[in-house]
Amino acid sequence: MDLANDPELIELYRNEMTERVDVLMEGSLAMVDDAFPAARLDEMRREAHTVKGTSRVMGMSEAGDAGDIIEAIYEDILRARRVPSIGLGRGLRLVCRALQKFLVE
Repeated sequence: MDLANDPELIELYRNEMTERVDVLMEGSLAMVDDAFPAARLDEMRREAHTVKGTSRVMGMSEAGDAGDIIEAIYEDILRARRVPSIGLGRGLRLVCRALQKFLVE
């Protein structure tokens, strides 16, 4: 079954992903403002993981790749291989904007 051709599933996908990407955008904006709460790191990683997995199941590989990038960044922060920064937040914001644009097309 080709999930990407089922209008009802596509609508559910878009609604769920919009909510999840909005959460990820909040995280990126907080990082840009140098106000990212460390307590939300795992939440952000999980949101990105869900974006990645759900997108790939739906056949939306580009959105899945974007989720993979975001997940890897938060995983690196959790493992102390990266530190949250304004520049990193700006990069995450760009990826989130691309996902938002993808979801409304």
